[in-house]
Amino acid sequence: MSINNYIHKINGLEQYQVVQKGDGYYKIIVKIRDKSFSKNECIKKMHECFGKNAKIEIEIVDNIELQKNGKFKMTIKDF
Repeated sequence: MSINNYIHKINGLEQYQVVQKGDGYYKIIVKIRDKSFSKNECIKKMHECFGKNAKIEIEIVDNIELQKNGKFKMTIKDF
């Protein structure tokens, strides 16, 4: 299943980027739409996606930067 199938079920989420930092370690960068967003809910959904032993870090930001080519990348492998 796609990450989208899990992450789109999270309330209050406007935009996201998943950065794989290592084997089983993920940083989820989120731009939230409203106060209904819950870090705990996000972590729970990501554990459903990546497995219960995955290490999940959530970072809330005001904006998720575009790449130099002007495109937005939803997933990044950074290791």
